[in-house]
Amino acid sequence: MGVDLEVEVSLVDQFPEVHYSLASPARITYHRPIVREIQPATGFKTIGGDDVSVFGSNFGPVGFGAARQVLIGGKPCAGTAIISDAEIQCVGTPANTGTDHDVTVIIAGQTGSKQSLFSCVPISLASRRGKVEP
Repeated sequence: MGVDLEVEVSLVDQFPEVHYSLASPARITYHRPIVREIQPATGFKTIGGDDVSVFGSNFGPVGFGAARQVLIGGKPCAGTAIISDAEIQCVGTPANTGTDHDVTVIIAGQTGSKQSLFSCVPISLASRRGKVEP
């Protein structure tokens, strides 16, 4: 995963008189991540801590060690983990108030985002299941 990565090519031949060389290093670039959906699509605006799954493609293989980040409403999630090339899970942090927040995935320096995927719901006593905050 990444952009403008150098590729090293080694060729082994059975005939010692045959030699291969590259005039310049080969370079490749992977497709950027694509964001399609987030579940759940709503969360509490001041608490955070909601487990979320972001669905799309080009997130990389499980165990892929490249830098990865998920942003909801411009704020980074915690504990980001690649579940598959099409799913990333993380823990949402408190988001901005309001609705229609963008969801962005950054993998190895490449960015994919989709607008208006996540909304914050106001906290009420009913939504806190009887817990009262000071």
